[in-house]
Amino acid sequence: MSLLTQAPQFSEQDAERLVNERYGLESSASLLPSERDQNFVLSISGQKRYVLKLANALEDKALLEAQNAVLEHLKGHLNIIPDLLKTKQGESISSISQGDRQHFVRLLSFLPEKPLAKQDWQSEALLFDLGKQLGKLDQLLLTFDHPALHRNFHWDLARAPEVMAQYSELIQDNKLKNQVQVLGKRF
Repeated sequence: MSLLTQAPQFSEQDAERLVNERYGLESSASLLPSERDQNFVLSISGQKRYVLKLANALEDKALLEAQNAVLEHLKGHLNIIPDLLKTKQGESISSISQGDRQHFVRLLSFLPEKPLAKQDWQSEALLFDLGKQLGKLDQLLLTFDHPALHRNFHWDLARAPEVMAQYSELIQDNKLKNQVQVLGKRF
């Protein structure tokens, strides 16, 4: 079963209704881009914003619990960590049905920063601070572990040679395919 065919397909109105029912918030929802899940930015009275995350039906709840745990682990150490909101029933992860599929639901505070890729000018000071923050994040993650993180993950760079070998034959451009295969052997 394809992961992408199990992605949630909720409307903005569904998202607004869900957030009202689960979190008691009246909001206006706008769809955000996502590959395998579905995300919405929610505006509350035009002032406060949140991100509603609807997980793919094939997503393991333990992985979402690990993501929540790492947010808690980092909280108070970095100023770029969103808050995880709980439902009216006190759940940090709830679920919703869509047809015969179950999707997990989470609500996070919105971080209103501008993405680095959209910065017109990336000053030396900005890039230095980025490196500093990534170094701090790396140090903080050295003391974090969760059983759900010990899994095969397609985007794990440690698996790059295996993934490249598995999929390089699908590249139709022979020159590019050759470059990918040579690169894969360097790891």
